[in-house]
Amino acid sequence: MKFSLDSPPVLFNYFLSSLRDCLQIPERVELMNVRRAVVPVVCLLVAVGSAFAQHRVDPGSMYARIYAIVPMVGSGTWDDPRRPMFAPIPQQMTPGSRTGIIAFNHVESDDGNSSLIEIVAANRSGLALITAQMNAAAVSGLQLFDRSTTSQATVQSAFQLLKKNFDITKFRVVVP
Repeated sequence: MKFSLDSPPVLFNYFLSSLRDCLQIPERVELMNVRRAVVPVVCLLVAVGSAFAQHRVDPGSMYARIYAIVPMVGSGTWDDPRRPMFAPIPQQMTPGSRTGIIAFNHVESDDGNSSLIEIVAANRSGLALITAQMNAAAVSGLQLFDRSTTSQATVQSAFQLLKKNFDITKFRVVVP
């Protein structure tokens, strides 16, 4: 067999076949090695694909939340805005901070004296202080509903006594 430098693929194939003959490696071993390489790659692709297919958690279900019926406070000035009791004023909020109250949403009752409020904290300990303050306050009409232990129907019926046509499914704050 004559070889020239003009055909390197032929030369390479010849050396491979010669090496295989010298080591007496059957061709099916090469096929097994290919299978061993393909199977992990396919498994990896399936695992990565299923990880991206996961559904996101509903933003309304994230974080620790409580509902409350509280009186309205404040004089309506910039320094003392009219707001639900226990809701922080804008100067007390720290943008980007995940401690304490990170968000709240409220709707005034029909008579304007009470507020229906949802308070959001990053974790249960963030709500502990505000819950303790609410429980210690001797304010008439104050009602506290823990979202983890109280059904939505209970909160809905309590809120509808103060706000006609109130729908709890439309009353939520989405925190990124």
